[in-house]
Parts: sequence; C-alpha cells; structure tokens
Amino acid sequence: MTDTKTKIIKNSFSIYVAKGLNLFITFFVFIAIANYLGDVAFGRFTIAITYIATFDIIANFGINQVVVRELAAARHNRRQVIGSGLLLKACVTSLAFITSILISVFSNYSQDTKIAIGIIAFNLLISSKLSSTRTIFETLFQADLRMFYPMLFTILDNVLFAALFYFLIYFTHPSMITIALIYTATNLPGCLLMLFKFFKSTVPDFSDAIKMIKIMLRESLPIAAYLFFSILTTKIDILMLSRMVSEGEVGVFSAAIRLVYPLMFFSTSFTLSIFPLLSKYHSSDHDKFMQIFYTGTKIIFLLAVLLSIPLAVNAESLIKTLYIEQYVNAIAPFRILVLALGLNFFNFYFVDFFISMNRQKTMTWILAISLGINVLLNIILIPRFSFLGSSYARLLTAGSIFLMFLFVMFTKLKIKKIIEYRLLLLLFAFIAVQYLIYRVPWIFNLMISSVVFVLFLFLFKIVSKDEVSFLFSLRRLNSANRLDS
Repeated sequence: MTDTKTKIIKNSFSIYVAKGLNLFITFFVFIAIANYLGDVAFGRFTIAITYIATFDIIANFGINQVVVRELAAARHNRRQVIGSGLLLKACVTSLAFITSILISVFSNYSQDTKIAIGIIAFNLLISSKLSSTRTIFETLFQADLRMFYPMLFTILDNVLFAALFYFLIYFTHPSMITIALIYTATNLPGCLLMLFKFFKSTVPDFSDAIKMIKIMLRESLPIAAYLFFSILTTKIDILMLSRMVSEGEVGVFSAAIRLVYPLMFFSTSFTLSIFPLLSKYHSSDHDKFMQIFYTGTKIIFLLAVLLSIPLAVNAESLIKTLYIEQYVNAIAPFRILVLALGLNFFNFYFVDFFISMNRQKTMTWILAISLGINVLLNIILIPRFSFLGSSYARLLTAGSIFLMFLFVMFTKLKIKKIIEYRLLLLLFAFIAVQYLIYRVPWIFNLMISSVVFVLFLFLFKIVSKDEVSFLFSLRRLNSANRLDS
C-alpha cells in the first residue's frame, strides 16, 4: 500500500516537474526565435505550427484516453488493447499527416510556409507536443503510473531543440526552414527511446483487432467531438489571420500568445489535481462534492486575479523587455489576451467540473456554440482591427463560454452561488492598488503585487484553515481511492 502511494506521488511529481520545465524551456526559446526571425518569418513559422496542430483533431480522436482507461480498468486483454490502439492510432495519424500536406499544397500560403508545413507535419508522427503516433506508446506508462520515462524523453526533445537552435544562431545564420527542420528532427531521439522502452515492457497482440477497434471508435467519438471544438476554438484565429492579414501581423499576434500560453499551466495543474476528487464524490457524497467545487472555484479565482491583472498592467514593460522593437504592437493584444486568460482559468475548471458529473454533451454544445461565436467575431473584427480584432474575439469568446457555463449551473444544476462577496472585495481592492503602483518598474510592481495580494488574503479572510486542511485531507483520500482502484 505504501509502495503504491509512493508510486502515485512520484508519477505526479514527474508529470508536474516535466511540464513546468518544458514550458520554461519553450517559453524562452520561442521568444528567442521570434526576435531572431523577425515578425514576418516568425509569422510564417507560427502559421506552419498552428496549421499542423489543427490536424491534431484527426490525430487525437480521443484514442489515447480510451486506451488508458481500458488498460487501467482491465476489462479486456491488455496486450490486445495495446495492439488495437497502435493500429488505430497509426491509421488516424497517417491520415492526419497525408491530409495536412495535400491541403497545404493547394493553399495560397507562401512557398516558405508550405515547405515549413511539410517539415513540421512529421510531428504528427514523432512529437510528444501533439497527439502523434508516438503518444500511443506512452499510454501504457500512463495507465501504470510510470510517466517518468515519457516525461524525461519529452524534456530531451526540448533541450535538444533549444541547444541546437542556440548553437546554430551562434555559429551560422539559419533560415526559418532550418529552424522548422530542427524543431521536428529533435523529436526523433526521444521518439526512438520511447519505442525502445515500450517494446522492452510489452509485446502488442494484434489478434481480434477489428472487434477491439470498433469498441474504441464507439467510445472515442464523444471525446473526439469535444476535442474538435476545443482545438479549433484555440487555433482558428491564427489560421483566419493568416488568410486575412499579412504574415508580419500574424507574427506580432503570435508573440503575444506565446507569453500567455505557459500561464495556463497554473490552472491546468490545479484542475488535474482536483478533478479526481470531484469525480469520486459526485455520486457518493454531494456535500463534499460541492465543498470541493466551491473551494476549487475560489482558488481558480485567486490564481486568475493574481496573474492576469498585474500582467495586464505591466504589458508594455514586459513586451519591450522580452522582444525587439518590431513587436511593440504586441502590447495591446497581450493585455487583452491576459484578461481572457483569467476567464479561461474558470472555463478549463468548469470543463472538468462538467465531466466529473458526466455532462460531456452539455460541455460539447457550449464549446460548439463558442466556436461559432469565435469565427463570427473574427470575421467581423479582423478586417477592421487586424490582430487586435482577434484578441478581442478571444476575450469575448472566453466571456461567452464563461457565461454559458454559469447559465447552465444556475438553471440546470441549481447552483446558487459561484463567487462570494469577499472575493469581489479583494478584486476591487487589488485593482485599486494596481492603479496606484502602475508607474513602478515592472519587476518591483510584480513583487509589490504579490506581497499585497497575500496581505489581502489575510485582511479579507479569504482562505480559512479549515479549507486548507479539508483540501489536504481530500488529497489523502484521493490517493487511497486510486490505490483501491
């Protein structure tokens, strides 16, 4: 029992540390790439990456989640599940790879962008950054709570990419195409190591694969629908920008997004931790379930306020510090995107909240409607405001998702409150402090903001000792529950 608990802790630690380290590496590498290439070439590089990432809709299809679930549940022969999963994954990722290249050939992208797309398309087969063929080999380790090696190989990918990029710009003058090539090629060693580790652990069984694949397809369809709307909602604006404005403007917008994207780690890490608790107590103890939900909502609110408001206030200083002068126009979109980030903290949390109650259909409909809103807003706003229009579209789309979730909670789930008045008092007080210190240099501003925020937590009595102990006790119960299962 103790060994299994230790295994759970080590597995979780491996995932969180690896994700944090990977985000840290890619954060600074992409800033360096943006500054090195300039807005136009960086715009082309971003278009290629985003274009290929859109085909993750096909490559993913919810197969990994189904394979992990079946391996953990042990309802079917383990080796047959793995074998059938490999065949199905190979088919969908190959389809995604071929389709992405064929469509790009007939697109009106520049020749450099098309070449970059063709190179980066191989990530659909070998990269851990997408739901590639490689990731199906990770499912065995995920189900067995042995994610150390998959995470280690992912770190290797990013370290190799960073090292090779800095080496090349120091000794040569690599083109955007060359950077796209090393972006892809540096995933190959980790992929080969992953395959070696996998086949050392098990031998897939491909017998009775047709029957198992039919089961997997049926089970993965609801997940695929959700992923379809989720992926498109986050990628569609860059693709629309690439068709409606210049590549340089896409580069400026992408520079702003690259600073915001890593911040989602704080929300998703917390949500991943609390999701098993919500799933456990939904059917067994409604009072605990709601207590977990309210406590989680409070923490999400605090994270959103602490990160989004100071960063929005210091947007100009941050952009000018991190980027060259070509990206000065990224200040306004960064400020808007950071505010959208605060809303998306809630939205990601609400997604897992709805999944814990088996309300995937409701959640999928909300995301489908939000995709339509996002596309419509981009069509209206991009011609008038360029990348600033896409920023507003993201903010308004995040707001619409938030309001739709609230509407369902208030009307269907009969939840009476989401945010208590003390949190709103903290919000208004924190905004007032930001107004007073906004001229302070950004480093000192962020330090003062953090100290003031902690003081406000005590002043407004936001988090009680009972809530802290309650969360820790639930974490222990969650570990025990995973142990029993």
